[in-house]
Amino acid sequence: MRQKESRRVEGSDAVLKSDLRKAALAARSALDFEKRIKYSNMIANRISGLCEFKNSKNIMCYASYKSEADTKSICERIIKDGKTLYLPRCVVDTREIEACRIDDIESLLPGAYGIYEPDTPKADAAEIDMVIVPMVAFDRRLYRIGYGAGYYDRFLCQTNAIKCGIAFSVQEVEIDAVEQTDIPMDMIVTERELIM
Repeated sequence: MRQKESRRVEGSDAVLKSDLRKAALAARSALDFEKRIKYSNMIANRISGLCEFKNSKNIMCYASYKSEADTKSICERIIKDGKTLYLPRCVVDTREIEACRIDDIESLLPGAYGIYEPDTPKADAAEIDMVIVPMVAFDRRLYRIGYGAGYYDRFLCQTNAIKCGIAFSVQEVEIDAVEQTDIPMDMIVTERELIM
């Protein structure tokens, strides 16, 4: 029998984050290009309808990478709505993120890990009202699993901004081991729903 697309990547007490990460990445990569674009547009539409988005003036997003939910339309919407857009720049030596203001997403350059980044001055993280956060995996308690280097956990400690994680529904897992450094999201948006 064919499994439903919305199935969760199951976890157990013994399952490590690395195993959940690998399973969620495989589930995400298994989505074909057309579905990823369709679902990305659904996520963008859902985010732009949030009162938290509408009420935020300074929003940090990110340049999507490989099979991640595409963020180009979200970034374009932020600029079109007259809001200020920030994107992250990775500082590999310290494993930190710098928030950088940009006016044109076409001006990004390849940076650390091959991810497109801004080449503009570092801004104050305290200025940001909302952060749209990439996720490799997530659970219903609003915890996320990233790529494992802790960049976002370190950055999110520096801001009181609303934390909105985005992912496809197939990336949902059961995260049993939550570490003290793990920062929960305020909300998670998938193509199917808003989780709060």
